[in-house]
Amino acid sequence: TVTYGYKYLYCAVARQGFIIAAPEGPQVPFTANPVKLFWDLLGLLQYWKSFGAELLPLAEKIQSSPQFSPVAGESLIVGGHSAGGGSALFSAASGGGWSGMFLFAPFTTTKRAAEEAAEKVTIPALVIEAGLDVIVTSSPFGGTPEDIIESFPKGNNGVVPKNITRGSHCGFCNACSACNSAQWAACKFSSKNCNDFISKEAQQTETERILFGWMSRFK
Repeated sequence: TVTYGYKYLYCAVARQGFIIAAPEGPQVPFTANPVKLFWDLLGLLQYWKSFGAELLPLAEKIQSSPQFSPVAGESLIVGGHSAGGGSALFSAASGGGWSGMFLFAPFTTTKRAAEEAAEKVTIPALVIEAGLDVIVTSSPFGGTPEDIIESFPKGNNGVVPKNITRGSHCGFCNACSACNSAQWAACKFSSKNCNDFISKEAQQTETERILFGWMSRFK
């Protein structure tokens, strides 16, 4: 994901008293060729998995660094949008010191990878879907938010699924050119009416409302 595209969220979360660490990962390559796109995404799957694993040392560093001594022993939450949500899911599935996880329209290259990761998540999890998402729902191979939600362990009562009815996949992010291009192309083949998208501002306001309500348990 492009970290700049989520500046609105970082600022809003920081105003709630949380400290933000936002590592930057790769953008999903956009191509109009679905076969090439599939293989490009399949190649990135291993990167996303390793990127998720690399988040664990970051958690340990935050807990042990004198710079962050005021939050030592406090809750650490991992989260992300789209492919970044996939990385967050892989990281939470790997164990470590995460206290919770939030995913915005999470995407993984294969359904099986999404299901296998979700089956290992035992921490509280917030999953926000976009009701008019034409990206994660248009992939015949990828894991969808529904696949992830349905695969969480039945004993994990901390799972909170939410749906922004007229939200779009890219509405969670600002200044995400690759996402916007992919969404524009997907709209041409989708049965969903992309003219019904709510504005990014409205979607992000609703996202903040849902997220902060969920995060209040960690204060």
